[in-house]
Amino acid sequence: MIQKLRRRHAAGFLTLAVALPVALILALAGRRQATRNATVPADPRGLATFDSSSVADIANAAVAPSTLGGSFVVGASSHYLVVAQRGEPAPDVLAYWIASIDAVATLPQDARLLGPVGSSPRRYQRPEGLGHVAFFSLAHGAVIAHALPAAN
Repeated sequence: MIQKLRRRHAAGFLTLAVALPVALILALAGRRQATRNATVPADPRGLATFDSSSVADIANAAVAPSTLGGSFVVGASSHYLVVAQRGEPAPDVLAYWIASIDAVATLPQDARLLGPVGSSPRRYQRPEGLGHVAFFSLAHGAVIAHALPAAN
């Protein structure tokens, strides 16, 4: 009885030894290629995002210290905002445009999403009017920094 069971297991092992690598190769060959360096899609309100090489091309960059450590750099011109994260990275940070110039602890209803913030500078189309940039951490559920652009 044990010999019969051993033969059955050996046949199953050989079948799997041949079938699994073939299945893996077919699965890898059939998958779609991951999109690399994808840009964030344009906001439905027309706030398109672009990669930018540096904050230095925008005059009067301001530094906004974060409550989590590190800081955010905000550069502004009449048409664009450039934001980047410096120092200790905060997880899952989004930049919002708030139409008042007063600092806020929570995001108001009229806050406009600019987009994600990372260590490399990212340029966003500047919304109309006066306002400031608030940095909201999804991981902490709170505004962790805010900055008043110099071109206000």
